[in-house]
Amino acid sequence: MVAEFEEIAERFRGVAFTPRSHTETFTYPASLVVLARQPVRSITSFTVNAVTGTLGDVTLDAHTGRVGGGGWYGSKTLVVAYSHGLDAPPAVALRACAEYVRASATTDRSGTSRDVIAQTFDGGITRFSSPDFSKGRPTGFLEVDRLLGSLPDYRLTGVG
Repeated sequence: MVAEFEEIAERFRGVAFTPRSHTETFTYPASLVVLARQPVRSITSFTVNAVTGTLGDVTLDAHTGRVGGGGWYGSKTLVVAYSHGLDAPPAVALRACAEYVRASATTDRSGTSRDVIAQTFDGGITRFSSPDFSKGRPTGFLEVDRLLGSLPDYRLTGVG
């Protein structure tokens, strides 16, 4: 359940809560490329048309994920391997994880699927919370979603 939560939380907030590695391929790259996973910790290697480049030639703006200076402009293929993510999960993410595991384990045993959002007694309608990323409910558990929603979103916006 912890691994399941980690996947959901990282997708929702756009950040790895621990250091991870990733590789991206760019076809006919511009002189500057923007790496998708934030925050970028370091470039570990890059190849231009299958030839390994020299890391000393690369400039990295870790805040924006922009990489340049590698002499790849006009090439066919650029492959960049890099590490990204936070040093460690923030306390709020750990609390959300604990709550997710508790709620998931309880739900599995209780037969009740989710938290109740609304209930009408005369009409007999009960509305349960369900996962919906677009509505800020990545898990469908209200307290977990509240905690995750309080964390910053690391996706790049307006980088151009």
